Order: sequence, then structure tokens, then C-alpha cells
Amino acid sequence: MASTQITDEFRQAIKEAVAEAIEGQADFLRAIVEDVIEDIALGRAMDDVAGAPEVSRADVLIVLETKL
Repeated sequence: MASTQITDEFRQAIKEAVAEAIEGQADFLRAIVEDVIEDIALGRAMDDVAGAPEVSRADVLIVLETKL
């Protein structure tokens, strides 16, 4: 029974420590999540164009210049 109480107290202490760490590092964690989402999106975009015909750099620049 004492072991269960210590375990519960330990769990609570860990939860509080993690919550404090997250609160103190909110901007850092937000940046990590944003980077992960961007990486996933880039990977999906690369998968979408896999097997598509290649385009030269010059062709890309022409399109970009006409859009500006």
C-alpha cells in the first residue's frame, strides 16, 4: 500500500515537472511542431511529383518572372 502511494506521488511529480517544462518552452515546442509539419508537407509534395517529367531551372525562372 505504501508502494502504491509512492508510485502515485512519483507520477504526480513527473506530470507537474513535464507541465512546467512545456509551459516554459512553449515557443520552442511550437517551432519544433511547425518544422515537423513543414517537413511532412515537403515529403508529401515530393511524393506527389515523383515520376513527373523534370523541368529545367531556366523554365522555372521564366514562370517565376512572369508571376512577379
